[in-house]
Amino acid sequence: MFILAFDSINETKAVSEVEASAADVLGAYDSLAQNKIYVESPNGVEIELKIPSEEEVVQAEERYAEKLRKIEEEKKRKEEEERQRRLQKIQPLQNFLYRMGSPMAPYAELILNSCEKYGIHYCKIYLSLAGVESGFGRIPIGCCNAWGLMGVKYPSWEVAIPKASDWIAQNYYLRGVNTIEKLAYSSYGPLNPEKWIQDLYFYYNQIPLY
Repeated sequence: MFILAFDSINETKAVSEVEASAADVLGAYDSLAQNKIYVESPNGVEIELKIPSEEEVVQAEERYAEKLRKIEEEKKRKEEEERQRRLQKIQPLQNFLYRMGSPMAPYAELILNSCEKYGIHYCKIYLSLAGVESGFGRIPIGCCNAWGLMGVKYPSWEVAIPKASDWIAQNYYLRGVNTIEKLAYSSYGPLNPEKWIQDLYFYYNQIPLY
């Protein structure tokens, strides 16, 4: 875009300020015999501006379109790379849950989205709890409660997975109860914490998250 200030055009002060694209400049001054215009900057320096030809404008537009195309291609390439990296995490987890007969297997991506923000270590504890407390949701306590949360029911796995993850993280993990041993001896743990610890580690070491 150009912003041009002129003292005179054809001996008249017809234009004080013009804002135009390169193509507009061509259209406004194609009656001029010359292919240059001169403007004076605020500090009094005279500046020579070359009026681009129609061919130059077309070439500039083509270069701009090519640049936009390459930017879009690069964006799509990065998005695909990210999608593939995500699948490399989701697919093994989903396969593991299917082997466990878990009804949560179709929600592997949701599980990752819900727990990964607290770290992979937390994800594995969170899933290990589901393994020990309900066989990864095969025998839930109440509707869709795979984590042994007493008195809690959820309307669906889509609701249960993120809500349970946030609740366990906020009430235990983020308050320093961030190991299996600490969790076992907290209010979350059972009467027989030693056996519970062993069972949690059994699943923790099998969950394919790294």
